[in-house]
Parts: sequence; C-alpha cells; structure tokens
Amino acid sequence: MKKTKQSRALSARDKWQDRAGVDAARSEVVFLEVMRDVVLPEFGNYLLVEKPGDMNKIYGKRGITPDFSIANPETGRKIFVEVKRQGPEGNAHERAGKYFAPGIVKEARRIGNLSAGEFPFFMVFTGNLATDERYRPEITKWFNKELAAHFLLWKNWDPKILRKFFAKNMRPVLDRRNP
Repeated sequence: MKKTKQSRALSARDKWQDRAGVDAARSEVVFLEVMRDVVLPEFGNYLLVEKPGDMNKIYGKRGITPDFSIANPETGRKIFVEVKRQGPEGNAHERAGKYFAPGIVKEARRIGNLSAGEFPFFMVFTGNLATDERYRPEITKWFNKELAAHFLLWKNWDPKILRKFFAKNMRPVLDRRNP
C-alpha cells in the first residue's frame, strides 16, 4: 500500500504518546527503587512485586495488571499500586478510573485478603498530575474524604514523602489482622 504525503508526515512526527510512555516507565522505576531500597527495608518483611499477575485473568482469558503489589506475608494481606505520570497534556489520571469499578475492587479485595469496605488500590501520581492545578482538583474529588488515604501526589520523587505515605496509609492496611 502506497503511503500518502499526509500519512508519511503523520508517521514521521514526534508523537507525544511515545515520550509519555518513556516518562511513565521512568516514574515506575523510581517508585520501585525507592520502595525497594529506602522504604521497605525500614519497615520489615514486605514483598514488593512489579507487574503482579494476580488479576491478569479476571475477565476469563484477560484482565488487568497493576504496576505493583505489596504484600505482608505475616498477615496474608496485599494491596495494589498504580503509578501514573503525565506531562502537561494527556489522560493518564482518567485511565486510573478503572480501578474504581466495583467488580475490579471486589476481585482485588478477594485476592488481597482484604475485608469488605477496604479499598485495595493506592494511586501514586507524579509529574504534572502532582503539581498542575488543572489535575489536582479532579484527582482530589475522585478520592474525596473516604479514599483520601489512597492517593499520593508525589512531587519531585522525594523518598521522604513516599516513606511517610507508606507508613501512614499503606502499612496499616497491610498489617491489620483479619477477624
């Protein structure tokens, strides 16, 4: 098939999606390194898994794959973490919306050995999502007071901020014993 002048121009352009994917992957790497090397060693025996396969067949042959899971082997509890990064344009924060779907939440609770009413996902927003006034009110509204402990606007990849978030919000969920 012969390419038109317009299709060649479209193919040759520098696509923002290509850059966005690289930037998003970098945020995931930084999260992994900070959790593995700085945060978790301070708090004990937690298991951090990158791209866990626990939910990759929840639709039968297909499913979803959060960026990370963190488990406490002593309590048998597990949470899932999604890291979202975005530049000045995009919809990464909107794609996090699937983690609010009741069926996905219910399945993640079952897999994570969490009680009814516990939200199994934690969202870490970086880049412009953490700093741009266009996105922050939207993200804050989604999580409202009920889920405020489940999202972090992680500015500048500061390890102290992530450590505090883990200690205050993630660790209590992981360490709670089921009745």
